[in-house]
Amino acid sequence: MSRWIQLLIPSLLALLVADTAAALSPNIGTVTALFHHRSQLDATISSNTGGDPSKGDVSVSGSGNAMQIWCDWRRSSLDDSDVHRSYMDQCDALIVDKDDINNNDHNNHHPAIVYYVDKTDDPYSDRLISNNSLVGIMVNITTEQGQQKALQAIGSVDWILAYTGTESIIKNESNDSNDHNWRMIPAENLIGAAAQTSTKIAFCVDRTSDVVGLSQALQLGVDALCLNSKTAVSTELWEAVHQAQKQRRQQQQQQSASTTSSKKTADTEPSIVPGVCWRMPLQKSNSVIADRVCVDLVRNLTPTEGSWIGSSSKMMALVLSEAATSSFVPSRPFRVNAGPVHSYIAMANDDNGSSATSTKYLCELQAGDHVLVYDCATGQERAVAVGRLKIEVRPCVLVGLLLEQLQQEEEKPGQIFLQQAETVRLGQEGGGHVRVTDLEVASTSNRNDVTMVEKDRQRPVLLRVTSTGTHVGGRYTGQVDEK
Repeated sequence: MSRWIQLLIPSLLALLVADTAAALSPNIGTVTALFHHRSQLDATISSNTGGDPSKGDVSVSGSGNAMQIWCDWRRSSLDDSDVHRSYMDQCDALIVDKDDINNNDHNNHHPAIVYYVDKTDDPYSDRLISNNSLVGIMVNITTEQGQQKALQAIGSVDWILAYTGTESIIKNESNDSNDHNWRMIPAENLIGAAAQTSTKIAFCVDRTSDVVGLSQALQLGVDALCLNSKTAVSTELWEAVHQAQKQRRQQQQQQSASTTSSKKTADTEPSIVPGVCWRMPLQKSNSVIADRVCVDLVRNLTPTEGSWIGSSSKMMALVLSEAATSSFVPSRPFRVNAGPVHSYIAMANDDNGSSATSTKYLCELQAGDHVLVYDCATGQERAVAVGRLKIEVRPCVLVGLLLEQLQQEEEKPGQIFLQQAETVRLGQEGGGHVRVTDLEVASTSNRNDVTMVEKDRQRPVLLRVTSTGTHVGGRYTGQVDEK
């Protein structure tokens, strides 16, 4: 206990100094004292965790790196003022002009990582260099082309520094699009896409009102917030950024205390497990009128093959192909009657198949997209391209889904809308199937109370489950509740 008190004394003294300096000199004293306090506090944390605050490494076991604070100091003198130096000294990373990289001035006053931007002929991105090595790209995501450039780089670089709107000082191109000042949606798209990779996302910020939105986007947040020299004189903005960084550290500590990183990784992988299904009652009638999508593939499927479909990406059922023969309708072995436009469909990792890590809404599917096809008889899967989509207005019923062996007592059922037709079949373990029209409606009106669903109305079904939700089709570990 005495060691902890000794370690905290410098921070408490620094805070006292900060308050005194603020009272004596409101112009420079507030800024200098504020960051002198943060420097002392970071040193205390570092001595206890073994982390390096200058590299955003202030973390505890089982948590990721803390959110970093960067400053874009290009086109500004490194000797601007004591105020600027106070800000600069507290950054985890500093971006300078290439011409300044040999200037020892910033090295003498700034212990953190130094990046410089290597301009390219690409109108949307430049290279981010550190120690003569490529570490990332700086991308203008005000256009669709810029966003695609950033998304394509995920997994191949350490950092993506995204900038939009008024904080852009790299190319200064004009953009008349209504999307040119979007921040939150582009940030969410990048965070979601990078969540399962080693690429980290830094995002430029020049408005206090954007700080919390960016630091908490998708419950994950960006990995770094970057200010520029024009906005660095805003004490309000800096305080907001540091408060966001503090909040992220606290969240990581709480997350580490409740869940180990190994368990989190295992939970994100999809599992194929047995479950049960039944017809769920609807308020006004036993069916609804919906825009139903038939997914016609470029390959024929066997009667035991189908696609994973669901109203939630966390629990999907195997909707089998229309390859089964009947005297009433000709076989359509290339077709999966997948249900209404809102449903998810599991996509293939690549042209060769393998477990799906992304989804699309049925309304988003296009010819040439590869969906994941699974065989409930053999357990094998493959990728098959979409040939066309057939959308028609049809009556659909609501089917309840639940794991056969509940993992948690409070686990809620999933659901899926499917066309009310004998040709629509759900796959079962071992190659069996159940027709949607054979399912009986449960008598209970409480959809979440599965104990009220009669056992004789529950039929076996095969389910694909995962603990992670999706954002723009990609998996991410933020909390998602789909009902």
